[in-house]
Amino acid sequence: MFGRRGGSWDASAGHTLLGGNNPHAKGLWHEPHLYPEYAYLEKIADHAESQRAYWREVLSFLRKTPWPDLLRFYAWKLWLFWDNFDDRFNWVYAALLPFAAIGFWPTRRHPRAWLIHLGIANFLIISLVFYANVRMRSPTEPLLVVLAGVGIDRLFAAKERR
Repeated sequence: MFGRRGGSWDASAGHTLLGGNNPHAKGLWHEPHLYPEYAYLEKIADHAESQRAYWREVLSFLRKTPWPDLLRFYAWKLWLFWDNFDDRFNWVYAALLPFAAIGFWPTRRHPRAWLIHLGIANFLIISLVFYANVRMRSPTEPLLVVLAGVGIDRLFAAKERR
């Protein structure tokens, strides 16, 4: 996220990174300053210094967390990325995802399908690095529709061959 502070352009990646990578987050966004151990971060006046402090906290969290717990943490974020619930169950997405998974397999070697796969991988990686949210997955949904179309086509083609 980019914002204008003090007349210069800068990024707030440290804040966003800590929001999704702290012991309270569980893969979702949790505003860091709501927790006592991070409250001091909001009081740092210099934006560049505050971002460095956010990064130090993230790196500290990653170093202190045992590898098995980190693997579970990122596996949970992966699940949350594909999760079907936001405020309510999304039936369209639930119907779309299996067909998209079927469509992924035959397109994996297609010379131009890498753009679709790369687009999905891009937002998946962003979600794993920062935090999982339906908003982070939304840009992939048109790409999933394309893959679902391939999946449905393959299912009908397989049925016709029998």
